[in-house]
Amino acid sequence: MADLVTFFIFFVVIIFSALLFGGWVIVSLFKGVGKVAGLILGPVNWRIPGPTGCTECGKMNPPWAKFCRRCGRPQPDPLSAR
Repeated sequence: MADLVTFFIFFVVIIFSALLFGGWVIVSLFKGVGKVAGLILGPVNWRIPGPTGCTECGKMNPPWAKFCRRCGRPQPDPLSAR
């Protein structure tokens, strides 16, 4: 009976170690793929542009606004300024 308990504990420890190691390998692979993709594609700017000020009246408008909300002047596209 003691041999069976010892074998069961040994088996559980081996399975737990294998799962832990497997998870570590998968995370490491994803990190490596991300680093390689970053080297190939270059840095990516994920920031959303903030509000922009109107050049005529100075009113702060959302970045997607085509026209100023106060004076109606056409606004430049903040994404084309890159």
